[in-house]
Amino acid sequence: MAVGKNKRISKAKKGGKKKAADPFTKKDWYDIKAPSVFQVKNVGKTLVTRTQGTKTASDGLKHRVFEVSLADLQGDEDHAFKKIRLRAEDVQGKNVLTNFWGMSFTTDKLRSLVRKWQTLIEAHADVKTTDNYTLRMFCIGFTKRRSNQVKRTCYAQSSQVKQIRRKMTEIMVNQTTSCDLKEVVRKLIPEMIGKEIEKATSSIYPLQNVFIRKVKILKAPKFDLGKLMELHSIFLHVRKVRRMAGVRDAKSILVRLEWFLNWVTFFVARSAPHILITAKLIKDAHKFEKGMELPLALCGMAGMNLLNIGLGIDLLKAFKRERKSQLGNLHHHRE
Repeated sequence: MAVGKNKRISKAKKGGKKKAADPFTKKDWYDIKAPSVFQVKNVGKTLVTRTQGTKTASDGLKHRVFEVSLADLQGDEDHAFKKIRLRAEDVQGKNVLTNFWGMSFTTDKLRSLVRKWQTLIEAHADVKTTDNYTLRMFCIGFTKRRSNQVKRTCYAQSSQVKQIRRKMTEIMVNQTTSCDLKEVVRKLIPEMIGKEIEKATSSIYPLQNVFIRKVKILKAPKFDLGKLMELHSIFLHVRKVRRMAGVRDAKSILVRLEWFLNWVTFFVARSAPHILITAKLIKDAHKFEKGMELPLALCGMAGMNLLNIGLGIDLLKAFKRERKSQLGNLHHHRE
């Protein structure tokens, strides 16, 4: 009997099997915020790997595109066949601020529109908005039977199709070149452009189911943080500050405060020393009189930029002086 190595008996491995690490422990959830054009602002949540070394979480989120149903954004199921694309433009804290990045129809809706005995007419146009967005818009429409028509079919002649297509392109250009992207989105939601095309082409051949079925953004302007914040209605808080202070004069300290916030607030440094200084400024706000917390907290946010902390503190003092003088004048008039 030969004595040798039994291959079936395996040696015990050194160290044992490594435990698989859960990748989700290194990730964070961020809230997706839709522009103020839509009814619902909280779209959902998205995952991103936590900041490690030079790779920041915000860099991983920027330019990420989310596809959302318009029914969810408007809270109305009648818009369920429209899909809106939103692109992440900036990250503020745990909020991802997005902007409109296109629109399309669901496949089932498009298939349901195409039927027999009618002519399908399509057109597209490249348009430029006032805020330098270049869009490509695709329009679709179908012929319909005239009133009191006995004939089953409603086919348009090729000359009529060309006229309708020319009219479609003309209306798309006229409706979008005179307004910014925000206004274009406002027109797309209730299908205002499609209704306008139906009216304009009724003399050539009556149409039905006229829609802007797709919008693509070909070119976007250079990123502007101020415009993005305006799109998300961040500065509504400044108007609230005005009401709290009772200031109506356009040259008041609050106008200067708004200007200051426009330039400084959103240059947010993410390092620990800046956050500590901001926390201190907001904490100091509670030492002032009641009703001053919101404006002072806003100034505290602006103080996150170390170079402008001195200016922020000066504004806090000036705002307090202005408020006291107005309260004094109010008491004087009452007496």
